[in-house]
Amino acid sequence: MKECGQSRKDSTHPIASSSIKFLRIASWNVRTLYQAGKTAQLTTEMEHYRFYIFGVSEAHWIQSGQKTLGSGELILFSGREHNQHSEGVALVLGRYAQKSLRGWEPHDERIIMASFQTRSKNINMNIVQIYAPTNEAQDEEKDPFYDLLQEVVDNLPKKDINILMGDANAKIGRDNTGYDRIMGSHGLGEMNDNGERFANFCLFNKMVIGGSIFPHKRVHKATWVSPDNVTENQINHFCVSQRFRRSLNDVIVQRGADIGSDHCASRSKEIERKCQGNDTNLEEEEDVETHWSRVKSAFTATCEEVLGYQKKEYNEWISQKSFDLIERRRHLKEQVNSSRTRTSKEEKMEQYHLAAKEVKVSIKKDKESFTKTLAEKAEKAATAGHIKILYQTTKTLIGKYTMSEMPVKDAGGKAIFEKDAQAARWIEHFTRLLNRPPPTNPPEILEARRDLPINCDTPSHREIVDAIKELNQGKAAGPDLIPPEALKADVDTTATFLCPLFAKVWTSGKYPIDWKEGHLVKIPKKGDLSRCENSRGITLLSIPGKVFNRVLLNRIKAATDPKLRDEQAGFRSNRSTTDQIATLRLIVEQSLEWKSPLIVVFLDYEKAFDSSDRELLRKIMRNYGIPEKISIVVISF
Repeated sequence: MKECGQSRKDSTHPIASSSIKFLRIASWNVRTLYQAGKTAQLTTEMEHYRFYIFGVSEAHWIQSGQKTLGSGELILFSGREHNQHSEGVALVLGRYAQKSLRGWEPHDERIIMASFQTRSKNINMNIVQIYAPTNEAQDEEKDPFYDLLQEVVDNLPKKDINILMGDANAKIGRDNTGYDRIMGSHGLGEMNDNGERFANFCLFNKMVIGGSIFPHKRVHKATWVSPDNVTENQINHFCVSQRFRRSLNDVIVQRGADIGSDHCASRSKEIERKCQGNDTNLEEEEDVETHWSRVKSAFTATCEEVLGYQKKEYNEWISQKSFDLIERRRHLKEQVNSSRTRTSKEEKMEQYHLAAKEVKVSIKKDKESFTKTLAEKAEKAATAGHIKILYQTTKTLIGKYTMSEMPVKDAGGKAIFEKDAQAARWIEHFTRLLNRPPPTNPPEILEARRDLPINCDTPSHREIVDAIKELNQGKAAGPDLIPPEALKADVDTTATFLCPLFAKVWTSGKYPIDWKEGHLVKIPKKGDLSRCENSRGITLLSIPGKVFNRVLLNRIKAATDPKLRDEQAGFRSNRSTTDQIATLRLIVEQSLEWKSPLIVVFLDYEKAFDSSDRELLRKIMRNYGIPEKISIVVISF
């Protein structure tokens, strides 16, 4: 199954356990998510009714993948492979559901499956969201759908809680003769061809149709209402494994949920469960680790108290006016549902359709206004020379982002869908990449006769201050969750705080665990993203640890710079590789002017920094004359 989208190793990013008394699951045919503002409306309803998992039919998104929204929800989707925005299914997961997600599989534009960890370690909860062909569709379309659905269900462990939900386009009716083991007598209408197919499927797979076993009013059963508000059908269903029938507390239509669809959301209460997470405890070791724990706690506690946690900006382009119109449309739908007479219902329905049009027009204007504002912001940033703001604004304006995350392939090129197997594959890849064997025939590198005049005393207060000032803001924190802005808020106080810790690290030669660990994030490059080789690993390290390293670098730079070759321009002060680019350009221009042949060779060492041998690095440092104390501190980090 596809992994849940975390690009950092779980072992370095513990998730606290959180209990959920009842897991509210819902399913809805929204008619489309491929429309401006639809996703925002869906997540608003999801938050309003406190749904943890939301199944979507007719998402109309193409291809398959996953997307994390600014509000925190994770959308898993499966659609058509080509640019035809029709059908499509999706699962929208709240924060609690994301923590227990084990993996998921996109099958086609009508079927998607996701697996979740329950309180019991031996039992998972598997949810299959569907969008079945209509009753009028030909058998040539229905048969392949049910064949694939049967294949998906066959692969689900029988011991697990297996849930089948979505728009089945099937009327099962009230007569449960011959189906009493899997359905009750509280269905709606009369069984049609799709209903018979669906009931036989559930009977064969021992799945109970939840909407038929709980007594409710007619209005709380109908999942689809015709445009004239005359015809009502129950075609959206929620089914659960027969052995877990008693864990299903209720299935009912959520009539108040509104997204401008002629379908109603159906929801259920599920079994009591607990989101499982990793729990790692660091052992307190010696004085350095204890000292570091106090320093880290002081910074993180202060940041939480003073700053709190950053809230992500979500759908900033949708105005309050549009949200008010959406709320008005919701109230009109409630009035339609509560109308006593047909005349009153038709009148309210006409008002509802007008309100729906106003929502579309308002959201379209919001999008245009937002785009215009971004363009003006980008123009001002370009005029003022603010390149970072210009880049970020242009990126938002263009709207380019990776919608889907491809299933990773193993070394043999076979796709891996199981989450644990995918994690093992990434571990295998980065272990091989970052832990290269030592060279078989290392060159003999002699030590310098005399060490360079580099300070080997414990880091001073002044050095720490200078190192903190050189930190770049806006960088991600490491495992200790301390951002650079926290250190730069009061540089002198921070240096005073860190100075005793750095002295202990320097004299003992031992580092805090947080300094030696990092969050490994995979960044996609070009090419086939299902291959590990086409993703670049970025390690997010401790910011205080970087300050310590900066002190070392500043000591080394001044003494070693005169010994470096003139041809090296990168990683040197007052020089840049742009100097070499300018030189090469002059050579090319002169070659063209004099019509002389020119051969240019570009040599790039693959994974050069990732495959550096530590022992050779120490010998090279000693060859330059870097003192033994400094070289040992560097390679021991």
